[in-house]
Amino acid sequence: MAWTCSASVQETPGRLDASWSDGRHTVHVAIALDRFDVLLAEGTTAARAGLARAVPVRGERRRVQVASPELADRHGFETRARQLAAARGVTEVCAIAHDPQDAGADWQRVTHRVAIRLAPGMDAAALERDWPLTIVEAPVYAPEWRIVETRNRSPLAAIDAADRLRAGPVAEIAIPLLARRHHAKADPNDPLLGQQWHLKNTAQIPGSIAGNDINVAPVWDPATGIHGEGITIAVVDEGVATDHPDLSANCRTDIDIDLNSDDDDPRPERSGSFDSHGTVVAGLAAARGDNGVGVTGVAYRAGIVGVRLISAPSTDQQDATAMAHHAVDANPADVVHISNNSWGASDNGRVIDGPGPLMATAIASSAANGRGGRGTIYVWAAGNGARPQGGRIPDNASYDGFVNSRYVIAVGASDSRGQKELYSESGCCLLVNAPGGNNDLVEGIVSTDRVGSDGYDTGGSYTTALSGSGGTSWAAPITAGACALVLQANPLLTWRDLQHVLARSATKNDASDPGWVTNGGGLHFNHKHGFGRVDVTAAVGLATGWTNAPRAADPVTGSDSPVLAIPDQDNNPNVKTPVSSSLTVSAPADFRIEHVELTVDALHPYRGDLSFALTTPDGTVSSVPERVFDNQANLSWTFVSVAHWGEHANGTWTLTVTDHFTGWVGTLRSWSLRIHGYRPHPIATIAASEPDGIDPGSATTVLTVAGTGFATDASGRSMTTATWNGTPVAVVVLSPTLLMVTVPSAIIGPPGQGSLVLTNPPFLGEGGGVST
Repeated sequence: MAWTCSASVQETPGRLDASWSDGRHTVHVAIALDRFDVLLAEGTTAARAGLARAVPVRGERRRVQVASPELADRHGFETRARQLAAARGVTEVCAIAHDPQDAGADWQRVTHRVAIRLAPGMDAAALERDWPLTIVEAPVYAPEWRIVETRNRSPLAAIDAADRLRAGPVAEIAIPLLARRHHAKADPNDPLLGQQWHLKNTAQIPGSIAGNDINVAPVWDPATGIHGEGITIAVVDEGVATDHPDLSANCRTDIDIDLNSDDDDPRPERSGSFDSHGTVVAGLAAARGDNGVGVTGVAYRAGIVGVRLISAPSTDQQDATAMAHHAVDANPADVVHISNNSWGASDNGRVIDGPGPLMATAIASSAANGRGGRGTIYVWAAGNGARPQGGRIPDNASYDGFVNSRYVIAVGASDSRGQKELYSESGCCLLVNAPGGNNDLVEGIVSTDRVGSDGYDTGGSYTTALSGSGGTSWAAPITAGACALVLQANPLLTWRDLQHVLARSATKNDASDPGWVTNGGGLHFNHKHGFGRVDVTAAVGLATGWTNAPRAADPVTGSDSPVLAIPDQDNNPNVKTPVSSSLTVSAPADFRIEHVELTVDALHPYRGDLSFALTTPDGTVSSVPERVFDNQANLSWTFVSVAHWGEHANGTWTLTVTDHFTGWVGTLRSWSLRIHGYRPHPIATIAASEPDGIDPGSATTVLTVAGTGFATDASGRSMTTATWNGTPVAVVVLSPTLLMVTVPSAIIGPPGQGSLVLTNPPFLGEGGGVST
């Protein structure tokens, strides 16, 4: 079968315009017809292959870009591609794509692979039987998907294959896999511990304020024994120097991976400072402590799994593999508990980007199934795009889909005075903040660096003071290390419970900042800081006696399609004319909010002119400000907010949209809410049991009990407890209306009858009670 273009691939002078749906959004790309991405064989140079005008691709030592400016159409492009493929030492020729509205944005490599979600009832074998495709992966985390590779090696084969598959019966979704570049977000006896103000701030840095740290030292006390033992942190990043003397003892080299080079060695592959980011990140989270060497990580006995992903462009398939890596494993010792991600979309204030459908599925699947059903913990850097330019803030974390997720702990950065770092992006999705740098002060964050002349410290030290630098890249692994200590203290916490614990234990740093509010759930929140700076001692203390949250309730939804004109304004900040739309949400009276997903569909020639404000029935506002450098058209995006945590959902919700710049008008077409949360456990009631009585002659008797309100947490662990004649007995909850109780004969008193009492625990003082 030969591939041919159809309606969703259109040729225009100098490029092909292609579009497809990934199941959530419509993706538009422009494919350049005057350049190629070429993979060379090992040991081959561009000159030896006869490639003129070849430019090395950063981070990929065997790839070059070859320009052919004389080309103008697809026919010439295909002809030149065949010539390049025939050149000595060339193993692959790929097309290059970019944002059709921004040719200066990051280029993406068009691979020869397609991600396919099978249509219901379709046999995956048909992909190889009826199409010129080879199945290369059936993802465990997404059983309805297949990854295929085209047998035709044309640079456009995947684009054309996906186009044809979408038109046929076999695929619901068919997506060409593009490789895109991700952007880094930049009392032990260890000799450099005294410089690590983020661990213990004694005002050792001139200008800093003592106490602005993560308050971890009391947790390390020998009496607690909490140092991260038994917890594993995946550092999804650039290379990790697993042979570093302050990392090697903690590195799990038996289960690490390099997705850029397709091997199991995540160490950096290039000299200089490039490929060094991951080593700094790993040290902040879990550098070996109390070893008399260098620095101390927050969780200095936790395992480190290097996952090299962002040293080169990666596809949605590779991103998904990184998220699912050892999330579920038959050997509990090999399970990744926490995934740290100090990277994300570009922070240029123009890009709106996030996980592809495979990666999004992998994260959701790992949240449901990782850690024995308690959920993999994903920690993400909020982004570094907020440094003012001309008095204006370029970017906001709410436009970064990697951060803007309910499954993610989004982390901002603060300095040694407790203030927000200038570059740290604000956002209603921000859960917490942690030290990340020092604004205008000299001393930054101290961590591990590559040994010798490579790395950030070219003077040869294997540690780096990172003076004057910082980033949410550093705040994220500090938080990941804190999460490891909390999970060691209470490994039964689900991913939702850990977010509860962090939010309720965080310190209200920079307390005089006017952005602090107390929401309707009684929690303090600030779009700059989230619920506050991570406080490890408080979090561990809260987690130690924590009762897990009830299972998530069915989401509460609401929508409106007002088709409202968004008025323009004349550049006078005093005459902005916002437009508002309201809807009424009906939810159970005891429903408590955790995450709010707001989806907005608006038309505007310059979407960056618009700001959004969502006001809840309790009067709390989630704000998404304008982005002055975003000159792209129209917006269809889902924002996630944690600002309403603990509030009730019932009542009137209002969305307000404002145009902040002159010259253009827009339209609010529609908006919708999807509100996630929980309902406290009810009182359990007993309707009947089988058998009706107890046989004193048996070692144990199992009672099957019917009733209502039987409770589990998100991992399926029984929360309903039982006593027989006042003695606790084992319970397994099968469903909200059915459970099993095992009564040992040793506690059965004559004449073999007794009293069964069921108890549901309250959560945060609400719900629960004893059966009657």
